[in-house]
Amino acid sequence: MTYWIFLLGFIWLAVTYNGVEADSAVQLLGLSPL
Repeated sequence: MTYWIFLLGFIWLAVTYNGVEADSAVQLLGLSPL
């Protein structure tokens, strides 16, 4: 499940860079079946 780590890293970067991006990432995760 390497892609899981990639997703977590992407979310972390989004949160660190911009709250709006983090919201988008959360919404995308909500649409994606994990």
